[in-house]
Amino acid sequence: EYENPWFRVRRAGRWYWVEQAQPVPGAAVLPVTRQGLIIQRHRRVAQGRAETLEIPRGLCEPGETEAQCAARELAEETGLVIAPGALLPLGYCRPDTGLLAARVALFLADLGNLPDLPQAGDGEAEGILRIPPPDLSRWLAEGRIEDSFALAAIALAQARGAI
Repeated sequence: EYENPWFRVRRAGRWYWVEQAQPVPGAAVLPVTRQGLIIQRHRRVAQGRAETLEIPRGLCEPGETEAQCAARELAEETGLVIAPGALLPLGYCRPDTGLLAARVALFLADLGNLPDLPQAGDGEAEGILRIPPPDLSRWLAEGRIEDSFALAAIALAQARGAI
C-alpha cells in the first residue's frame, strides 16, 4: 500500500499493518540503579507532543546482537555505559500486535550506585528522571508511565525479582 526507506504498509483484505523496511530486530533497556529506575522524558510528534516516559530503545545495526543494540542505545541516549554481556535479558515485547510487525528484545541494565542523574545524550529526550523504588508502584498506578516498552520491561523485571 505504501513504502519508504524505513517502513512499508501492508494489506491483506481489510487488515493493514506496518513492517520495517529491513528485517532488523530492536532492543530496549531498563536502566536500574540503587537509587531507582532511570526514565527518559520525551515529547514525540506521533503523540501530539504529550510527555511520555520511556526507556532507551532503538533498532539494531547490521550485524549487531540485540544485547549490543541495547547497550549502544543506553550509551547514546543517556551516556551510561554497560557491557552487552552484563545486561539481563528480560524477554520480548510486541508493542502493537494489531498494527506493527515488530518484536523487541527487553533488557535490564543494573548500574549499581549512581547518585547523579545522567544527561540526555542524543538530543531525542528532553530530560532524564529517576523513579525511587518506593515510588514505582504509585507511578504505575497513577498511569504516569504509558510507554509499552517501559511497562513491559518493568513488569518482566518485577516478575523476575530484579527490581
